[in-house]
Amino acid sequence: MMNYETFKQRVLDTFIDYLPVSYRNKILSVQSIEKVNRVVEGLSFSSKDTNVSAVIYINDMYQEYLESGDLKKTLADAAERLVEGDCTSRRILPLVQPLNEEEIKSRIFFRLINAERNKPLLKKVPHRDYLDLSVIYQVMVSEADGSKEIGSYILTNEMYKKLSGIDLYETALANSRRAMPAIISSVKDVFMSFMDRTYPDNTAAMPELDEEFLCSNMWVITNQMGVNGAAAILYADLKELSEKQDADLCLLPSSIHEWIAVADDGDPRTLLVLENMVREINKEIVSLSDRLSDRVYRYCRKTGKIEIASKMQTL
Repeated sequence: MMNYETFKQRVLDTFIDYLPVSYRNKILSVQSIEKVNRVVEGLSFSSKDTNVSAVIYINDMYQEYLESGDLKKTLADAAERLVEGDCTSRRILPLVQPLNEEEIKSRIFFRLINAERNKPLLKKVPHRDYLDLSVIYQVMVSEADGSKEIGSYILTNEMYKKLSGIDLYETALANSRRAMPAIISSVKDVFMSFMDRTYPDNTAAMPELDEEFLCSNMWVITNQMGVNGAAAILYADLKELSEKQDADLCLLPSSIHEWIAVADDGDPRTLLVLENMVREINKEIVSLSDRLSDRVYRYCRKTGKIEIASKMQTL
């Protein structure tokens, strides 16, 4: 297996061979891009006619190569994604450029990320501290008729300067409640919905279900889209859920897309188990780009506020 730097050089030397002839006269560029939780190296092509291009992350390509061991397949798959992405970029561009201030305001939504891990990014974007996390803002892009959301981009400080001093938090809060309402579902309902989608015509093929797990008193908190749904914690009705459980809630940051809520039994040993569970799941299952925090949080029904429950260091 090649190391990353050797792999990167091989990509730069041969990737063009996997692309259509129309890419031969384009300019290949590689740049470092600050994404949530990580800095990646992006590869793209531009031409004299347009500098709009999809970006393929070399880091992700390298991970695919490590998993498959097949360099040619990795490059071919990445080339296919790049071509498809370029088609989408050309379609999205007309939807992004004409946006006026009012259109942008109506499309600003929350995104919740880990503050410590994203210090470089936070220097470049407007944000609000939330415990040991940070609220940043993204602008959604939709089809011309508004029927389908097809992408988003993070609002930067430079972009914000062009707006008339709007209150980003209140604007995103109103938009999120309207277009991305918070959804609180039992783990059983979420799992059964997934199984129904996966095996719509063949229930016999479903794996055997763990009844103890399905009956566990756990709840998933996300938004209606299920994307970047961890931000739904900022406006979800946790009081109602807490009253139903007749207890405070322990909130487990499953990923940037959702939380898991369980009733707080007040036992420090339970909290320790939950802390270890979050850390292990982050380490073994959740991708780096999707991690929110290693900590456990608590919703206090008496105060209606969320606090950090665990004492462990965050990511």
